[in-house]
Amino acid sequence: MTDTCIIDRPGEPTTDPDGVVSPSYTPVYIGRCKVQQTLAQSSSPEAGGAVFTVQGARLDIPVGMGTVATGDRVRMVTAMSNPDLVGNVYRIVEIFEKSWQTAQRVRVEELT
Repeated sequence: MTDTCIIDRPGEPTTDPDGVVSPSYTPVYIGRCKVQQTLAQSSSPEAGGAVFTVQGARLDIPVGMGTVATGDRVRMVTAMSNPDLVGNVYRIVEIFEKSWQTAQRVRVEELT
């Protein structure tokens, strides 16, 4: 794994002195990772009158590097082979667990 990501857990929203509410996040993992698309297809759900594209992918991190959970946010920090991945943000939507893991693999969705 040659890329680097930060996995954050959503917390309670915060409100600044001007009354602006912002999400808060706590880092649960910073380190090596790999991301790849699982299928070359996407969906276009609608929410709140806006249509957006959901692209499915898989994220791998080393085994034993921390407990990730559905809903956690993944931010790509470096990507040695594909610099276009830097800045991408994903949401963990499914956890895969098994015996004899060679990597901790999770299904993620990128919202664009």
